[in-house]
Formats: sequence, C-alpha cells, structure tokens
Amino acid sequence: MKLGFFYSGTIMIDKSQKKYGVAYTDKLFSRYLSFCDEIEVCMRVKHIEDGRKFSEITLPNLHVTELPNLSSIKGHLLKKKAQKTIDGVVRDCDCVIIRVPSDIAGLVANACKKYKKEYLLEMVGCAFDAYWYHSTKGKIIALPNFLSTKRIVKHAPNVIYVTEKFLENRYPTDGKWIACSDVELLDNDENVLDLRAKRIENRKEDSIIIGSMGAVNIKYKGQERIIRALGLLKENGTNRFRYQIVGNGDQSYLREIVRQTNTNDIVEFIGGLPHQEVFNWLDNVDIYIQPSMTEGLPRSVVEAMSRGALCMGTNVGGLPELISTRFLFDNTKKAHVRLASILLTISAEDYYKEAKRGIERAKDFREENLEKRRQDFYKKVFGKK
Repeated sequence: MKLGFFYSGTIMIDKSQKKYGVAYTDKLFSRYLSFCDEIEVCMRVKHIEDGRKFSEITLPNLHVTELPNLSSIKGHLLKKKAQKTIDGVVRDCDCVIIRVPSDIAGLVANACKKYKKEYLLEMVGCAFDAYWYHSTKGKIIALPNFLSTKRIVKHAPNVIYVTEKFLENRYPTDGKWIACSDVELLDNDENVLDLRAKRIENRKEDSIIIGSMGAVNIKYKGQERIIRALGLLKENGTNRFRYQIVGNGDQSYLREIVRQTNTNDIVEFIGGLPHQEVFNWLDNVDIYIQPSMTEGLPRSVVEAMSRGALCMGTNVGGLPELISTRFLFDNTKKAHVRLASILLTISAEDYYKEAKRGIERAKDFREENLEKRRQDFYKKVFGKK
C-alpha cells in the first residue's frame, strides 16, 4: 500500500540528495508504516549545503515530490501546476494524509474525492491565527483561509486533532475523529525528577536559563516578547536571567530587538538542533517559555514538561491545556510586561512543584499511550497492510 503525505511545510535536501527535517523525522514517518509500505511526501523543498543541524530522514521507502509555495506572491499562478502534480500523486496512491492548516489542503481533498481515495486530516494548528499573526498580507487572507479550512475539516471523513479541546471546538468535523498529539518524547526516564531536583538545588540565582524553540524568522513565534521582558527587567536592576533561543532562520530581526533592549549579554542564539539533541538542551533549561501568538498544541512544551522545566506561555490555542494558569500571559502588545512580572514571582517551591506536575502531565503523551490510540484509528480508516 502506498501513502501520499501532503503538507505545505518544508523538507530540506542537500547536494547529495539526502533528506532532512526539523519536525519531520524517521520516527514520525515510521508511524505510517503500520498500514503502508511506501510513502510519497509532497511538500515544499529547500535545497541546503549542510544538514548537520537537522534530523536526517533515512527511510528507504520514502520519496519526495516537490510542491510550489502557493502562499507566495506568485502562488496563484502556480495553482494549476500544483493541482496537476497533486492529482498525479493522489491517483497513484492508495490512501492520503493531509496536514492542515495548509494552502494545498483543498486541492488535495478535491483530488481524493475525484479519484475516490480514502483520506485523513491531521489538524495541527489554527488557520486563522497562523495567517493573522504572520503579516499584513496574512491579515487580508486570514478569514478566507479560516472559512476554507473550516469547510474542509467539516466535510473530511477522518480527522486527528493534536489538541484536546481547542481545535475540535474551532474546526468541528462531521467525520470520524480522535484527539491525539503528535509529540515525540524520549523513552520513560525514571530518574528525570531526581535530575531536575539536583539542577534546582545547584542552579545559580544570578544565571537562571530561559529557553524557547521556534523558527526565528517567523514573528508570530513571539521570541521578541521574551527579549523585551528581559530588557525591561534589566532596566529595573534585575539581570539574573539568561535566554537561549533554539531555532533556524534569519536572526536579523530578533538581533535588532536585542540591540534595542541592550540584552546582548544575556541572549544567546543557538540555532537549530537535531531532535535527539533537544532533550539534552532542555535538561539545562530552568524555565521554558512558549510566547507564540498562535499555537495548536506545541510539542516543544510537552517535551520541556517531560524534562521537568517550569513552563510558561501565551494564553492561546492548546497552551492552557498544558500550562498552569498562573504561568500563562495574555496575547497582547503588553505581553512582555506581564511576562516580566511573572518571572519576578517565581520561587524555588514553584520550580519543584511545576517539575513534578509537568513530568506527570507529560506521561499522557508517552508513545505507548498515544501510539495505540493513533494506530487503532489508522486501522479503522485504512485497514491493515
């Protein structure tokens, strides 16, 4: 059986034709091999020189078909070409998975209906928020994309939502559905709470590490809020926090914010990390903050919780399903002010309490819990190999 996997995300390919991803890994794609023998991944392609900062995709039965960026300025001119490519892949596949929100979702769903192929949507984020907080152009197309995505999900025969409530309420479906996050955690580590407790005991009060993960060239990821919060604290004599930013992309915008806020000595750009190295980094982070303007249910927060970091975040998407209410801040222009005030109130007891709570909450996202639910649904939809 051959699966077509469609999304408007990006796969990297180097000069030797090796494939790489950030969120897209062998482990992620392997979950589909329970019901298929071959995977045709249809996504945008970025050609790179060096893939060492990414996770290499090595599955021999995984192939890539490049799709154009329909969200670009010339995107509307490429729609017919994209539809022809999509039709060809769908026609040759036995079943299809579409990740949404995506600018190709409607084209793929139409092709599935045309060629009578069973398909499933993986609902991983909010179409309206993703466009609204992206740019001025995004605000223009946010509502049409929201309505389009809402219609596609409503009429989809099968849907997997990564949140427990948020996306289900905003994008209901008439088809079969389950809630199941796509997070990938380390195998259960019985010593993680003890390791976190040692870090809390031994950390230096003048060097508390804050971390966040996300592409640094996408403004709605919100790293600017953390930088401005630390700048505000520094102005008022508090200089005990250090901020490490993990993420690929052009750093120039955020570096300008660092310059404006005089935080060059406390902000560090780490760049991208392969997924397997993220957990080692998280073990040395005291506070993990997800400052995004929009989210589904961010895997990075669950990963940070699983390693016992105290987690904070914006009150958007699925974040309130994960983070203690006290450590949420509103999604406003003054978010950095509220964030700064919360940081000042964190006590040693909070670190211990949130480490225990986070590690326990993350158990709900262990592979043995999620994978059975996911695989049972795949079998209902696509059958066994």
